[in-house]
Amino acid sequence: MPYFEGWKRDVQLRDLSEQQGLIISCQRCGFNRKATKGSLCASPERELMTIEDVEVDCICMTTGCLGKVKISMHGRHTAP
Repeated sequence: MPYFEGWKRDVQLRDLSEQQGLIISCQRCGFNRKATKGSLCASPERELMTIEDVEVDCICMTTGCLGKVKISMHGRHTAP
């Protein structure tokens, strides 16, 4: 794993601001979608998950794909 991806193990969803933009990219079909902290927090327990854990838990939303995804930040990086 590249050095710069280590942040995914250190940052929990609760650490992100409500406005922090995220990009979810499918590794199979290449579909990209924008997301926010609120759209990824389906339950209160999910806020305690690291970005790496959320990445493993998510799948592509494109019909019929169901591929693995990668999460990256865009815009202002406001996590502490």
